[in-house]
Amino acid sequence: MRRFLLILQIAFAARVFVFPDYVFGQSKLSHDSLMAFNDHALSFIYSNPDTARLLANKAYELSLQQADSIAVARALTVVASVNWAEAKYNVALKLYFEALSKYENQADTTGIIICYNNIGEVYKKLKNRVSAKMYLHKAEKLQSTFSVKKYPVLNYMNIAEIHLDEKAYDSAAYYLEMAKNAPDDMQTMNYLSTINYDYSLLNKDTGNFELAKTFVDQSISFAKSTDNSRRLAESYNLLGEILFETNRLNESKVYFEQAMELALKLHHELLELKVNKNLYKLDLEEGKTINAITHILRYTELNDKIYTISVSRQAAEFETVYELDRIEKENALLQLSQNATRSVIRYQIGFLILALLALAIAIYFILAINKQRRTLKEALKLLEDKSQVVEKQKEELEKQAQNTDALNKELTLLNKNLESRAQEIAREIEDKNKKMNKYAFMNAHKLRAPIASILGLINLFGKEITEDDKKAMVRMLKESAQKLDNVVHEIKDVIDE
Repeated sequence: MRRFLLILQIAFAARVFVFPDYVFGQSKLSHDSLMAFNDHALSFIYSNPDTARLLANKAYELSLQQADSIAVARALTVVASVNWAEAKYNVALKLYFEALSKYENQADTTGIIICYNNIGEVYKKLKNRVSAKMYLHKAEKLQSTFSVKKYPVLNYMNIAEIHLDEKAYDSAAYYLEMAKNAPDDMQTMNYLSTINYDYSLLNKDTGNFELAKTFVDQSISFAKSTDNSRRLAESYNLLGEILFETNRLNESKVYFEQAMELALKLHHELLELKVNKNLYKLDLEEGKTINAITHILRYTELNDKIYTISVSRQAAEFETVYELDRIEKENALLQLSQNATRSVIRYQIGFLILALLALAIAIYFILAINKQRRTLKEALKLLEDKSQVVEKQKEELEKQAQNTDALNKELTLLNKNLESRAQEIAREIEDKNKKMNKYAFMNAHKLRAPIASILGLINLFGKEITEDDKKAMVRMLKESAQKLDNVVHEIKDVIDE
């Protein structure tokens, strides 16, 4: 039987190898599983972009194979987010627009809102505030039109940050208040950290430093609770700027140094640039010229490096976008020709393998039947031998049963004798208990009285008494001794009974 199961497993493995598309058709992942796969990939974007990209590409491949358009769009969104996290903004933008097109074809409102938000965020990073505001407001309008309860906090925060960049503080405050007043189930610690950071930035820019400090302290607290080192570093730098503005130089230096430590650890060069500029101003204020020169030199070096990387990266991104389009077209043509060729080869090889497997299974069944016949003959012979053994065991059991009856009778008689003897012993014990109780009573009451009298009279002999009293006492001693003797005899009689 085990050999048969092994052959079936080999057959299934061969079927998977020869007809993978057919097998996928029989054991598809559900839509929810594909979406969960994409969400799992998304969770790695900031901690492990390579893993996020690998998982997102795999989810994209599976979604294409299963023709799940929504899952394909979601996978494209995740791949775009990986590129956004790596500052490859033009590539991310292209992929977001592709995902948007698929969501629009499927009339998936939630997906469209996600893409609008993300496209707006990318345009914000590219300093294209007009386009950023346009797509973010599109997302906002779509949310209110269809009463979609997902992603309003992120949308409001993105719009508020654009207004902060433009110094439009009233509009920024309005959208921050909208984000702050979103339902509790939409708030997260990371969102709350960002909202408080933006509020702090708003109040700092408008000169309300005490309130700005309160908000940035809350942002730090939320960032710590979620281990969001990037937000924590930015909040430390902002707190240092607020303390510097209120002339608390020593405290501001502590937070600038903490921000610098995290920026170096995270390779956050833009933040490092800001912190060096802040430390330069702080050193000038404190009269530390050499330190100030060191920080301004580092600031200049970083600024040149970031500009060079930005220019080369943008050129590389445009080249990548062009290359992606070309590769997609080539892949589409190649896929068509390869699919046709592979299909013919797979089916030809498949039928050959299945024929060989069918022959192997037939041979296996013939050998298995012959083996079962031999096994059956051996089993019948063994059964006859065992039946003879059982007959002998039955005779022995009958003899043992007779012996057992005799033993039971002997045990019954012995039990009766033991019960009779036990009753006699119980009566003897009861008699002895009565004697002991009587002895204890006499010892406690009758024996103690004459002894006490004798002891008392003996104590009086040591005192000054008359001869008459002595004679009386001797007489009383004799009487007490006689009583004591009588009691002793009574006790002896009780014990002897």
